[in-house]
Amino acid sequence: MFIGQWQRALITFRRGLMQVPSQRHGVHPGTLRMFAICTVLAVIISGVAMAQNSPPPVSGTPDKAVFNQDQTILLRYPRDKKGSYVIPASVTTIWLDAFSRCDGLTEVTIPTSVTHIESPAFSDCPSLTAIHVDAANPNFSSEDGVLFDKNQTVLIRYPAARTGSYVMPASVTEMWTWPFAFSGSTGLTSLTISAGVTNIVNWTFDGCNRLTGITVHAANLNYRSVDGVLFNRKQTGLIRYPNARSGSYAIPPSVTTIWGNAFSRCAGLTNVTIPASITLIGMSSFEGCTNLPASLREAIQNLARSRNPKAPVSPFGTEETSPLPNSTLY
Repeated sequence: MFIGQWQRALITFRRGLMQVPSQRHGVHPGTLRMFAICTVLAVIISGVAMAQNSPPPVSGTPDKAVFNQDQTILLRYPRDKKGSYVIPASVTTIWLDAFSRCDGLTEVTIPTSVTHIESPAFSDCPSLTAIHVDAANPNFSSEDGVLFDKNQTVLIRYPAARTGSYVMPASVTEMWTWPFAFSGSTGLTSLTISAGVTNIVNWTFDGCNRLTGITVHAANLNYRSVDGVLFNRKQTGLIRYPNARSGSYAIPPSVTTIWGNAFSRCAGLTNVTIPASITLIGMSSFEGCTNLPASLREAIQNLARSRNPKAPVSPFGTEETSPLPNSTLY
């Protein structure tokens, strides 16, 4: 699979530093956030370097898409255009952000000529239901509208508007992490993770507002699910609580780490019981949990600070609350 030199560097970076952090490397969720920020900077720097070396774009094509001079690089698809789009057969590279924030885009067809997809090409496409790939393409493939590498070992992008449940093919071992393969997939209601998946990062399911449950294949050696909640295999790290769940939740006593973003945007969560075993609470782990009682939010904030006083993190992100002396957990 050809994804561009800088994308290869990011994949190598992720494999080395972000692989199953709570099991293999003991990496603090706040530290992972810093790694992710560095990754974003690498993307920006690489994108600028590539832009400087690209031929000047031309416009005025019938569909108003913007290409380089010989139409081998698709630079930008118009954000206000609605419906499906078939990428011309001359295109070999889909540029950074080529389709991002295209609210009306419903389907994309990738020709056999495409060898590079520069991430995040399909981010923030809320109406996208399917990505199709010409069967003769030697680098990429699609199945049921989901984009993969050719061998379907890497799940690159799940269309944001694809509705219902989804079972990953057994061949999948990893998911793209920038942008995250399922981020913003508002139509996804349930997900089954295959046995071979070895790497999941904090923000993989960010913005999956209708997700009610995550199931992990019983043979997976790295992860497990209990009652639809995603954990590492040893169940010491709580990775993701489904966004669409409502009511209260008691974290199992085996858990020592609440990953960053684990409960983020769970607006239906009304109460959470945190066991004494918790030693780390990740950055933004409860951001957007607007229906938690104020006293509980204060208690979570204070616990996060007490567990990591030298490098305090905010479980509520930009919603950080003020310290409340003598607050307790329920």
